[in-house]
Amino acid sequence: PTPGKSSALNRADAIATGDARGYLDADIICDPPMIAEVMALLNRPEATYATGRLVIAKAKSWITHYYGDLYGRMPFMRGNAPGAGFFAVNAEGRARWDVFPDIISDDTYVRLQFEPAERFQSQAAYYWPLIEGYRALVKVRRRQMRGDFEFREKYPELLRQVGHPKLTRWQHVKMFFSAPISYCVYALIIFSVKLGGVQSSSEWDRGR
Repeated sequence: PTPGKSSALNRADAIATGDARGYLDADIICDPPMIAEVMALLNRPEATYATGRLVIAKAKSWITHYYGDLYGRMPFMRGNAPGAGFFAVNAEGRARWDVFPDIISDDTYVRLQFEPAERFQSQAAYYWPLIEGYRALVKVRRRQMRGDFEFREKYPELLRQVGHPKLTRWQHVKMFFSAPISYCVYALIIFSVKLGGVQSSSEWDRGR
């Protein structure tokens, strides 16, 4: 009855009966063993967060291909169980928070309820598609940045749980020389987002 992703998550949680909970985006494709491996990781008494090995799905457009190539090289994507598009928790882990707040970055909110040592990743993969085309990438990246700003304003105390370092200048240089086209495409998207401004908004819309 109340539109929005957080409302849908809370409605589902209210009627779910299992101890372990998994939250999966509609466009994710999983390797057959992934769910079983994640369930095995959750089979412990301590609060636990688990996910599969995130793989960016093959893109159809050249701009999404190059953007995704660099996105996959970022520290967050190579860090400790990023969980974008799919994450799961055991009963003790689900007790870490009450309801999903009405924010854009609900996956970040859950992930940072757990210390890095409490987050686990299976070897089996799931495939996370990026949206196709320049305009769509700018729109979705703008929404992602709004979510980052919103999260930092509302939950600064959780940022200590991030578990991965920020990019250094030397890492920028290394990424540029290892994948110059991808780096330039990624920079173009970020520049376009900042050129248009990142307006604050609580409205939820579909898209990645």
